[in-house]
Amino acid sequence: MDKFETAIKSLIRSSRKAGTVTLAQLNEVLPDDASSPEKIESAMAMIEDAGLEVAESAPKKGKRGAKEADPFESEDGDDAGLAAGVFGGQTERTAQPVEVTPAAVVDVTEKIDDPVRMYLTQMGEIPLLTREEEISLARKIELTRKQFRKEVLSSGFGLASAIEILEDVVRGELAFDRTLKVNQQDPEIGKADLSDRLPGNIETLRRMYSAAKSDFTTLTLNGIKEEDATGIKKRIVARQRKCVLLIEELNLQGKKVRPMIDLLESRLSEMHRLERKLMSYRGAQLKNPVAVELRKRLGDLQVDGLEQLGKLERRINLVRKAYGNYE
Repeated sequence: MDKFETAIKSLIRSSRKAGTVTLAQLNEVLPDDASSPEKIESAMAMIEDAGLEVAESAPKKGKRGAKEADPFESEDGDDAGLAAGVFGGQTERTAQPVEVTPAAVVDVTEKIDDPVRMYLTQMGEIPLLTREEEISLARKIELTRKQFRKEVLSSGFGLASAIEILEDVVRGELAFDRTLKVNQQDPEIGKADLSDRLPGNIETLRRMYSAAKSDFTTLTLNGIKEEDATGIKKRIVARQRKCVLLIEELNLQGKKVRPMIDLLESRLSEMHRLERKLMSYRGAQLKNPVAVELRKRLGDLQVDGLEQLGKLERRINLVRKAYGNYE
């Protein structure tokens, strides 16, 4: 077992009781040579495969325990504490400005009248980050980027949008180079290789999304056994995770992912509107054709999104905070 696997497995063991691993905790244990996106993706996958959640910050005390959290159940205050920041309240080391006396300023301006040279001279007085600090900062940025994209793309709405974008690339309606990012560092991963992967990944994404929607529909049926429901929920989450990996394999550019935030918020607004309208119907009125249609529309949206209204609302809060920290 190498240093990387040892560190991640040790983190998993120590986080069992909490049920959550924060980005700050993950960044702290990652070895210096594990800063690549592939290594970070592997670490997050190991943690999620172990039944733990990767979160931006520690959950509110009392909300989680050794029992695995159910991603389909409502949890009041599930996103509490995120205002502390994406790295659990830790702040970046900021360079302290060097105190410059008026005499020193006069001395500099007397010797250097070129504003560019003066700027560079003053910047040279500010201490730079150490190598370890640069590595840590780079990992924090990559971890936050991964978390933001995962939250967006694992939503049914984000997943459906990504599939549509990839299909447009195949049809030639979207420019390949402006939609998918070609990895220049690895000669084996170029435009030709991504083009070969594209049709197969799209077909798998379509199939898995359809299966996940079918499973979610089954969850809404009355009389389903608890043990059956638990298995179905785990299957949906596993498919969502696999779909995110397939999309990330194709290097979908960030500018195509960012508009999905607005899409998610639009769907949430529509779900709230339908719910408010349904609340005006009582008793026998619920059999009214209009009420039936409203209920069907709300149910269809939840199936398309692979989650209920409350869970989508929490997801959007997480996405907004993660995106704000990433930017």
